[in-house]
Amino acid sequence: MDATQNPAEQLLAGKLDVAVMYCPPEHNNLQLSPLCEDELLVVMSPDHRLAARRRIQPSDLAGETLLVYPPRQESTLIQKILVPAGVELGRVMEIPLTEAIVEMVAACAGVAFLACWSVSPHLQSQKIVGRTLGNPGFRRSWYAVTLRNRPQTAYMTDFLNLLTLEGPKHMNRLYATAETA
Repeated sequence: MDATQNPAEQLLAGKLDVAVMYCPPEHNNLQLSPLCEDELLVVMSPDHRLAARRRIQPSDLAGETLLVYPPRQESTLIQKILVPAGVELGRVMEIPLTEAIVEMVAACAGVAFLACWSVSPHLQSQKIVGRTLGNPGFRRSWYAVTLRNRPQTAYMTDFLNLLTLEGPKHMNRLYATAETA
């Protein structure tokens, strides 16, 4: 559990060889290799009051129940979008599993901000709907993070090459599938 909650610390402690992160810390001993980008969508029930809109503005989420991964203090939507915009939510519920969030969203228990690729089967089946947040949408960059001074083994080089080559192809395939839903 520590490795998934604190991957940079685990890398620096020598407990991991590589971490895949979207918000790696700046540290002289860490080397970042760009992998791909993904988009986060506001997901909701097809019956939600905002489901008919093509785009959701941060102010549209005022008073909503938001379902987030714990801890809420690290929520991208809350910290990078809603707080700076001065948007006050209704209730914030911490749910540790994507599938549980999807089920709660489908049952109209709230909205969530999830990666398009992580919910693409549910978007396709129309169990839930996903909407772009703001005019440009919200994209994040993913990186393979390794220790800068550690010599790379052949298997690590092959693994990083595979991530770099196949990660973006996989993400693009999922985007295309979700956009047609």
